[in-house]
Amino acid sequence: MKPNANLYRLGIILDFTKSQQGFLEQVGFFNPEPQINDALFLFSEIKDTKLTRLITWQGVDEKGRISNHLFDLQPQIFRHSLRELTQELNEGNFLGFLGDTNENLSNLVNFKILEVKWFIKLWENKNRNVPDYAPKRLNNGLKFVYTDNKLIVSFQKVSTDLWLASDHNPTTVIPLTHENFDYVIAQHIHLAQKYLQDKEKT
Repeated sequence: MKPNANLYRLGIILDFTKSQQGFLEQVGFFNPEPQINDALFLFSEIKDTKLTRLITWQGVDEKGRISNHLFDLQPQIFRHSLRELTQELNEGNFLGFLGDTNENLSNLVNFKILEVKWFIKLWENKNRNVPDYAPKRLNNGLKFVYTDNKLIVSFQKVSTDLWLASDHNPTTVIPLTHENFDYVIAQHIHLAQKYLQDKEKT
């Protein structure tokens, strides 16, 4: 291998290390998952309500080749809490904690987390009349997106006219404190309750 290619490979792997350390430190400073779990219980009277967590991440192999985006999707109860993940993830064992059911990950030597998304599904819209290539079901609910020192809360609402989901009132938690997060969650729970009332009227 040429020296300049070796330096490039090592540089890419080092960049991944810096990125993963940054995210793990970020979660150590502010972990939103317990408050999101608490928010789910506020909708316990709604049938089929559920919480999912989607971790979007990338890997790099020993030659410095970067993977496409990888997706670790889990329903609650998660295999590991976000706190456990940040305590256990490292270069040697990350494949025991991050996955992607559609990809072979055995050649990856390092990782970085790009985004963590939680979604509280409140209800589902079905449309059997859409084309075969389009989704038959779309979900309404609360969405929490955590990335790059930023936490955004929104309500995902399905437009039955256009048959697509869009984010309503996306709110960034600033400054990023547990008190402000509780305040933003309360705002979006109020919005969700309004949508639920409108749904019941139709």
